[in-house]
Amino acid sequence: MSGIQSPLWREGQQRIVIVDPPGAGKDWTVTVPTTPEGIWWEPVAIRWRETNSAVVANRSPLVMFDSGTDGGEYAAGLTTQSTAANAVSIVHVANYGTSFGTIVPTRTVVACPTLKLQPGHRIRSLTLNLDVGDVLDGIVLCIREWIYVPPVDVITGEPQELKQIRDSMLRMEKAVLAVVVGGAPT
Repeated sequence: MSGIQSPLWREGQQRIVIVDPPGAGKDWTVTVPTTPEGIWWEPVAIRWRETNSAVVANRSPLVMFDSGTDGGEYAAGLTTQSTAANAVSIVHVANYGTSFGTIVPTRTVVACPTLKLQPGHRIRSLTLNLDVGDVLDGIVLCIREWIYVPPVDVITGEPQELKQIRDSMLRMEKAVLAVVVGGAPT
């Protein structure tokens, strides 16, 4: 008989990730690294500066979280827009509540959903009405790392996936022996 331990989350380090600014007229993207294995990211705060060209159009900056592969995505956005010929700092803060709005004319704070993003997922900006002359820079993410520990058989210390494979192989071995020797598998 074995006892299976549930998977665990262990809180890791808090890190500052500085993202290289994209070229003018482009949104930024950062991917959760795939090594070391088992490290997931939880965004605590995300900040960037948006300097808009003089082209007449309001911009709507969003931060997006997506898997990078299957099209599933989440968005956190503003209820206000940034105007042409303007510079504004956009700040997304986890656990900020539901208050959205401009604190001062050049800074907007937005609630950021609390998500654990597995390796390969992306955090990126999506600016509606982005002009070729707009510049996004000063991109800084404060990340809390989470370490995923998969379930383990607490008696053998064997990871659950390996135990299932071993048990399946034993059942197949018994079935083959039963056919060779004669009779039904036990």
